[in-house]
Amino acid sequence: MEGLSALRAIDRINRQRHVLWVALALVAALSLFSSATNPLFEPPDELQHYQFVRYLVEERKLPVAELNKEASQTRRLFDSTPSGLNRPPLYYIIGALLVAQIDDPEEIPAGNPFWAYMPEQVSRDNKQQFLNTDSQTFPYNGTALTVHLLRLWSIALALCTVTVMWLLGRTLWPDDLTRMAAMLSIAVLNPMFLYLAGAVNNDHLIILFGTLILWLSVCALRDGFAWKTTVFIGLTWGLALLSKLTGLILAVPWGVALVLTARQHRDVLLFISRFAAVVGIALALSGWWFVRNLLLYGELFVLPVLGDWVSREQLGTTWTWHDLVYSWTTLWGRFAYGQVPLPRIIYWFCLTLSVVSTGGLIKSFVRVTQYRRWAQTRWPVWIVFLTTLVTFAAAAAFYMVNNPTGANARYIFPALSALSPLLVHGIFTWFSQWRRVVHKGIVAFMLGVALFSIGLFLPWTYAKPRLLTEALVAAQIETPADIVWGDGIALMGTAVSNRPVRQGENVNLRACWRSNAEMTTDYVFYVHLLDHSLNSLGQRDTYTGLGTFPTSSWKPGNMFCDTYLVPVSKELSRPVVVDVSTGFYDYDTRQQLPARTLDGIPSQHVVVGRVKLMPTSPAPVTEQQYRTEARFQKGVLLTGYSWSATITRPGETVSAAVAWEASGPLDTSYTIFAHLLNADGQMITQDDGLPQDGNYPTTFWGANEIIVDEHEFPIPEGTIPGPTLLLIGFYQLEGSRRLPRAAGADFPDAAMITGPMVVD
Repeated sequence: MEGLSALRAIDRINRQRHVLWVALALVAALSLFSSATNPLFEPPDELQHYQFVRYLVEERKLPVAELNKEASQTRRLFDSTPSGLNRPPLYYIIGALLVAQIDDPEEIPAGNPFWAYMPEQVSRDNKQQFLNTDSQTFPYNGTALTVHLLRLWSIALALCTVTVMWLLGRTLWPDDLTRMAAMLSIAVLNPMFLYLAGAVNNDHLIILFGTLILWLSVCALRDGFAWKTTVFIGLTWGLALLSKLTGLILAVPWGVALVLTARQHRDVLLFISRFAAVVGIALALSGWWFVRNLLLYGELFVLPVLGDWVSREQLGTTWTWHDLVYSWTTLWGRFAYGQVPLPRIIYWFCLTLSVVSTGGLIKSFVRVTQYRRWAQTRWPVWIVFLTTLVTFAAAAAFYMVNNPTGANARYIFPALSALSPLLVHGIFTWFSQWRRVVHKGIVAFMLGVALFSIGLFLPWTYAKPRLLTEALVAAQIETPADIVWGDGIALMGTAVSNRPVRQGENVNLRACWRSNAEMTTDYVFYVHLLDHSLNSLGQRDTYTGLGTFPTSSWKPGNMFCDTYLVPVSKELSRPVVVDVSTGFYDYDTRQQLPARTLDGIPSQHVVVGRVKLMPTSPAPVTEQQYRTEARFQKGVLLTGYSWSATITRPGETVSAAVAWEASGPLDTSYTIFAHLLNADGQMITQDDGLPQDGNYPTTFWGANEIIVDEHEFPIPEGTIPGPTLLLIGFYQLEGSRRLPRAAGADFPDAAMITGPMVVD
């Protein structure tokens, strides 16, 4: 029996190690892939973290910040000094040692001023804050090499965190592989954990120390706070204080564990001695940093120097539902500066998992309290985890209320190793009889989310447009084009929305490009929705490739297509047809890039299509003063008219509002003629033009739509008094051919209606 028990123990240990190796392999592969596919400086604050490291390499000293108290913001003493000057330096010092020998000219890519477009939507449209450059491609050198080595430093920290989390799981559930594997998958297959692992930031160092302290706190509860454990806690906490300011909160887990241990043993001396030892060791490691802060800034923690703090009155009510939802999404995966969210279904699944777990925790607590089975549970461990998680959440809430960038759940990631065991404990409370099935479900779900988020979604978001052949381009365009901007940009063709677009929606424009020559400037492409009077009803500016393929990256012969969404931004009172006008300009100089046809003819305005815009709700149809019915061919009916005045005098202007009803768009753009005649049929004045001053051509009229068109008639001096008639109809501008009336009409190609009386 003893031999059988030993074999089972060995088998259990081997299976536990197998879980560890699988977890390490998955985290290493996914975080490395994230690092390789993530453009430089796209992860949150990566540029500032990189600049801090470069400052240490170049200056060989810690930077000093000066707090501008009047402006309530940090300003730099030196131009070369990065922002976030007073961050605890441990991560940056080690990073500087790793990259000190690299020849790095510190090449920062140009910024993308359009990167915040549609931040709440899943798309590939301008999600990059910086423009791609060829220097970012493998094999890396210079700045790219520095960044990727620092990312490897973060990945190494993440792998250490995985190992410590595995140790924590094995300590919690030495005989239950299912719970340990479920806990590990929730923590380390979290897409945000993997994303941060492939980025230059100090988060994973504090996450590692947070996990270590939680594991050591559980060990301390088990061994009665032995001196060996106490020393390790002191060393870990001291290093955490040198890693990030949130290391201060890591006093909670070991402090609660110490209180519970001293209470259990009824030993005040144990509490005093261990507390003094932990604090003493930690201060021996990190005290110099706080003394430095006190000497330089007069404060121990220098909170204002770490960020631009504003009062709640300045921000308004920041504790909003949006902030809570935003924080929740960043807990599971919201990349870059928050403008790259995952599909919502992932957040809903994670919310369901958390709600079920919370219910299980409440059920477990009620059951233990009711039957007083405290001795049969790990209640001290759960208290440590709960207090740690609640404290970090409260600190994150405080930061969210006091800082506009604070709605970010990655600030509680040092307590991730407290959150994941609690989630597992709550879920398994409900499904203890099916723990193997539940464990497999949790692992499969987290693995699927991680593979999708890091392996598919992230590279899709940042991918350049696919290069095409002429045949593939021809399949995507509806209208070929022959326009060239400058020497390098050729428009091969376009396809524009062929449906009416309502106010608040987007006009879709697909444009296909060919590079004729290399360019050194990144030109901005613009689209304007212009009415007949050149008023802009919507506008969109962007770099080509929707921010991923600027013109300086084009190679001669490259061909690709972009789809641009142009929002209708102006309020509309009635339908209007707009020209889709396009062009390029230099963002720095705002100088327009000249356009020409392939024949060399300059083109002032490049119009690639026309679109009908509609108001959000149909405008109420004004009842006309006079009802009539005059039917024309092609389904056009005159239904009524109104005059601004029934009596007019020479020198005055009178206007008519004529209502038409259409059965659908006409196949030709007709001009409306309106001739005001006297009683003898002689013309007094006329007002010919396209419907609604050119803003609503007949080719866009809708079925059963009432179109009210206004005409103004200045009455010339010397007009003979008497009654008038209005002759109105349609004609084609080319050839002046009129639209005939329907059969049986009094006039073959016009309608005659009563006009105002002209008097002296």
